[in-house]
Amino acid sequence: MSIFCIFQAGWEGAGWGVEGATLFSKILIGQSKPLIGETGNIITLTLVPAVQVGPGTTFSINGLYGTTTSDPGFGLNLAGMSPANTFQSFGEWSQRTSTPVVGFMRLRVNNDMAIGSTYTVSWSFDNVNTPQNSLDYPLTMTSVGHTTQDVDTEGQETILGIVNGSNCLKLVTLEMHGATAVQLSPLPSGSNTLTVSMFANIDLTAASTVTITGITGYWLESSGPQLSGFTSGAGSFESTVTSWDAGTGAVVLTVGSGNMTKTSFFRSDREAAVATFAVRNLNETTNTSLTLTINGVYERAIGDLTSTTASVQGLEETRYGLPYGGLPGIVFEPKTTLHSIAHRQPIVGLTNTITFSMSCTLNMPPGSEFTLTGLTGTQTEGTAIGLGGPLPAGSRFATGATWDQATGTMVLTVGTEGLDPDVIYFGNFEVLNAATVQGARQASWKGKVEGGDFDFEEPAFTAFPINTAGILGVPGSLGLLFTFVPTFTLVRLG
Repeated sequence: MSIFCIFQAGWEGAGWGVEGATLFSKILIGQSKPLIGETGNIITLTLVPAVQVGPGTTFSINGLYGTTTSDPGFGLNLAGMSPANTFQSFGEWSQRTSTPVVGFMRLRVNNDMAIGSTYTVSWSFDNVNTPQNSLDYPLTMTSVGHTTQDVDTEGQETILGIVNGSNCLKLVTLEMHGATAVQLSPLPSGSNTLTVSMFANIDLTAASTVTITGITGYWLESSGPQLSGFTSGAGSFESTVTSWDAGTGAVVLTVGSGNMTKTSFFRSDREAAVATFAVRNLNETTNTSLTLTINGVYERAIGDLTSTTASVQGLEETRYGLPYGGLPGIVFEPKTTLHSIAHRQPIVGLTNTITFSMSCTLNMPPGSEFTLTGLTGTQTEGTAIGLGGPLPAGSRFATGATWDQATGTMVLTVGTEGLDPDVIYFGNFEVLNAATVQGARQASWKGKVEGGDFDFEEPAFTAFPINTAGILGVPGSLGLLFTFVPTFTLVRLG
């Protein structure tokens, strides 16, 4: 919608002035409310006379677009003026109904306006429901018999975070833009954190709301996702979810007393308002991410302002070495493989070196665990067992593993360098063989990711097959922890 203002002045009765002269050295018009649909937008006109302006002089501002205020028929009461009694207490406001809808405001001077002094007068308008930019159209002031002048609309004041929001009839609507979402873990059945960052083009005051829709790909309590983080440098939310719709996955957040300040999305130092939700992944793998949307509602006394619905961009960040693992709703099935396990010494009562090789399909962070079971029948006591290797060199595993002799279970802890996906690692450790003959044992292997409660037991808990080959000519002696007593036959004596 266009904005075009013309300021006219004329004389009646004892008016002063010099015909053809410039009437004012400063003409500035501004506003108090730059949002569409606002009522009670105070329009303020500031004047500094360049010549003496006397009582009875009338001024008309023509070409005012962007207001729904109608002609009351008896004059529009002024909201204020300084000094007092400079103008008549009401102005003549008239607006035509044809398109474009344009009107004029005529004011009458009551007392002398001295050269070089500053005078202000204001009145109230109701804004239209259409965004517009006052700077798209020049404002001019004309006075019958005097020089036409430009009207300055650049108040340069920021209102509700809107730069130049004080510019006359610059009107904006609420927008939510640049929102992003990312999840912490793509592992099935595991605890997860969903973080949504958002930007608004205006300040959202306390009691305003933000709705995020589409959070449907998680296991949630009936009360919805738990709000675990709700503050940032750009604002704050109330500490609990305002409402939850399980059908659409819509969660409503209420802006807290700290407000949600407008953020500069297009600047490198931009800072978003952030909400963090505690959720849990389903026990089903999926490569399809969630489609999230966002909209906001600006709370005001009459007629809340609602933004259009905007898309939320899922961030394609890597999680545990898994590409796109950060996309909301993505669930991968991690796997670990025990490629080999063997021993070197099958004779009863002797020290035996067990070697193994393994890999996994994801990045295992420090503190993650792998459990090797089935190593029963040894004479190795205590609760710890030393670990040699592995290769590649480095702190891939902690040098000591926990040990349970009764169940034959050893738990290996991933070291400070972590494990990379799809890389085969080697390790070895020593046990003391059984004191008596025993058959081969069947080893099983599983993994657990640090920081999560998902392990590889289901469905990837697998048993490593028994090796039936022989060593030292004894069939089956290559089987894990198989032991025998060597015997000797005296073939000939003499």
